[in-house]
Amino acid sequence: MKDKIVYRSRMNVGKNILEYRIWLAGVLAGALAAVGIVLVHAVPIRVSDLGMDCWIHRTGGIYCPGCGMTRALFAMARGRVLLSAWYHPAVLYGAILYGAFMIRGLAAVCSGGRLPFMRWRIGYVYGGIALILGQFLAKNVLLLGFHLQWMP
Repeated sequence: MKDKIVYRSRMNVGKNILEYRIWLAGVLAGALAAVGIVLVHAVPIRVSDLGMDCWIHRTGGIYCPGCGMTRALFAMARGRVLLSAWYHPAVLYGAILYGAFMIRGLAAVCSGGRLPFMRWRIGYVYGGIALILGQFLAKNVLLLGFHLQWMP
């Protein structure tokens, strides 16, 4: 009986170390994103300057599931959250999930492990897929059914 308790506690420590390492990777990703935001503000560049066209939209005439993500990232970096959500809601969804994960991780680290890290749920992935498919269908229904373009 005593061996099982020791084994379980070692498993929890190992799991917390893994979550801590993932959180540290998130801190690094956040630092890189902060550098990117500074560059977006320092260098006057527009998405159209990048010369990136969606070949699916150009050849097929419909929007792909990822159409608008680059614009949404640029809008988010410039602080235009609603415009970012308009271009592609999955970017805002990812930013909210990242923020929640980082805040919960910070609380876990600062509390010395008394507060738990944010738990992984497969529903987060399903939510992202639903957003991507939903915007894909909405954009193409507006384009093909009503001849309304989602993005200029």
